[in-house]
Amino acid sequence: MIYKTMNNDTPHENPPSTSSCQTKHGSKIVVAILWAIVLVYVLIDQVTKPCDNFETNSTRVARLTKAHSPLTNRNSTIINCNSSKPGVPSPYHLSLNDGRCHFLDACVNTLLNTFVQWVALNPALGAVVTALVYAIACVMFVPGSILTLGAGASFAAALGFSLGVLVGSISVWGRPWGQLLPFF
Repeated sequence: MIYKTMNNDTPHENPPSTSSCQTKHGSKIVVAILWAIVLVYVLIDQVTKPCDNFETNSTRVARLTKAHSPLTNRNSTIINCNSSKPGVPSPYHLSLNDGRCHFLDACVNTLLNTFVQWVALNPALGAVVTALVYAIACVMFVPGSILTLGAGASFAAALGFSLGVLVGSISVWGRPWGQLLPFF
């Protein structure tokens, strides 16, 4: 069979190569499958809620104040975790290990909460880790806007608004380095 190409009107015997087209489609399918796995994990994680998350003191105070509940238990210095009416079970419980209110939550939320607490203790290293995550996420086709909003929220919660926005803005410079990674 004789084939003609669009750029060259001279006929040739072999059809155009489809291996590069198959490779492009194959990599798109792999990325789509990876995204589907992540999506299924997050959905299952949100439904099952198996992890023990903790509440910061400022969040606890705001929650109890909104519910018009006391911050400490009656006639003691032990902090109050319960904001519900008497006789209604509370999802919060006081941990004797760290003295914070704990509750069952999705593991993704627990990891994010732990990351915010870690960034508060290690802001410089947190910025480096965020830049590395940006670089890897760029190669994996993760939208930058999601990571930018997450980094801004994490650093602002950990370091305060002004310093958090500054450190978060500096850490997003991992994205251009991630754009260069596929060429090496």
